[in-house]
Amino acid sequence: MHRHELMLRVVRLLDPISKTVGLPYFLLRSWFMDNEYSPTTEYDINYVLEWWKTSKELQTLRKHRVFDCDDYALVFTALARLITRTNAFGIAVGYAGYPHAWVIAVTKDKLIYVDPMLCEITNKKNYLLKSVIF
Repeated sequence: MHRHELMLRVVRLLDPISKTVGLPYFLLRSWFMDNEYSPTTEYDINYVLEWWKTSKELQTLRKHRVFDCDDYALVFTALARLITRTNAFGIAVGYAGYPHAWVIAVTKDKLIYVDPMLCEITNKKNYLLKSVIF
């Protein structure tokens, strides 16, 4: 998947105000990002998520109060990229009834929201996307 295809998918998700400001900003900073993105599969997403749920090392981290949503998203994204050997995972920032960070995974035909704090694939209707870092 080419960068412009991914950008269009992400921009379609943003609300109208963010489209006006967000697209130029996204295009400006994307010149140093990857030019192409390799999509992942739902099987791989579920594999990483299952590993994430059962990891003893991560269970230790979950006990610390300073390890919050952005930390979960950052670590999950890095591990998912290593395990799947793709760059199809990005950190999403927005609202889920409160300011929140989660992960967006790119497959060939859709974007999937993963909430590493909840250890689950989530319903997009409950999340308002403001920005994504791939």
